[in-house]
Amino acid sequence: MANSTEEERIREVVVVGAANVARLAMTITTQFLFHQIPKEPCVNYVSDRNTYMDSVLKRDRKCKSNLRMRADAFRSLCSLIRGKKLLEDTRNCEVEEMVMRFLHLIGHNVRHRAIESRYYRSLETISRQFNETLDAILKLYPCLVADHGEPTHNGGTPSQIFNGIRYEKYFKNCLGALDGTHIVATVPGDEVERFRSGRKSFTSQNVLAACSFDLKFTYVLVGWEGTTHDQRVLDDARTRPNPFRIPQGIYL
Repeated sequence: MANSTEEERIREVVVVGAANVARLAMTITTQFLFHQIPKEPCVNYVSDRNTYMDSVLKRDRKCKSNLRMRADAFRSLCSLIRGKKLLEDTRNCEVEEMVMRFLHLIGHNVRHRAIESRYYRSLETISRQFNETLDAILKLYPCLVADHGEPTHNGGTPSQIFNGIRYEKYFKNCLGALDGTHIVATVPGDEVERFRSGRKSFTSQNVLAACSFDLKFTYVLVGWEGTTHDQRVLDDARTRPNPFRIPQGIYL
């Protein structure tokens, strides 16, 4: 009789314990189903990146705002770089994306991290391809900046002047225009004062540029601090190993 009572007590304890375990399991399951942390939607990085690039190039206004040039100019630049094999498509990245990232960075003066999430690229990739694109752009110098050389037409007078009755007598033998301009520069803190001109409220380079009457650059010299006088920049240009030359009898 005693053994029977003991067995019933043990059975009751087991049943109550099992019921509590089942109740706890149901509670946990309910909490998980109704209060689970929502997962972020899966992002197709390639599709999202291509959609963004297409949206930039679709409208000139947005393209100029983001890349500082029109869409047709951007495509021409990419075509020129690809045609001269200065940059080539990789398995995962085309020339257009490399150039767009490059223009985005220099056009807005932002750090690489600022576009990391926009293009879904690692900082290492962004940094490496930025330098590769910069090298490619620098190699375009001979293509985009023409040496005026010795004039061979109209006695040294460009056709824009020679054929214009109003200007010929004033600008005969004039090749174009020469001027200095201040371009914003980002420099280390200990060099700020050297690059901050008294006439400007920002740090800058004093850039010397010459262009012809057909709006083509014939000479560009960069690097001088914003505090440098224009005459010193010109003197440096004329005394360099590859000097800025003005042909005899011609002026700018």
